[in-house]
Amino acid sequence: MGQPVVEKRITLAPERAARLSAVAQAQGVSEEEIIQRLLDIFLSGAGVLAEEAERRAWQRLSEASLWRLWDNEQDAVYDNWGEIYGVPEG
Repeated sequence: MGQPVVEKRITLAPERAARLSAVAQAQGVSEEEIIQRLLDIFLSGAGVLAEEAERRAWQRLSEASLWRLWDNEQDAVYDNWGEIYGVPEG
């Protein structure tokens, strides 16, 4: 007894349908099997894509916080440490 099956109808451009048929024929498998394999590959990578998006979101949040921390008058004193301690430029 196999796994339960859900039937879905998809629409492809004629060029993609022809390419799908050619690949399936060359591989000796059905078009359905090609689509299932591609979906498995795509969906297994979806978690990686979500993790990357989350990492970028946290990075944007942390950058904004750091700029608020660094871009203020109190911190500007540290930016001029050479002047404060009499270090010659050069």
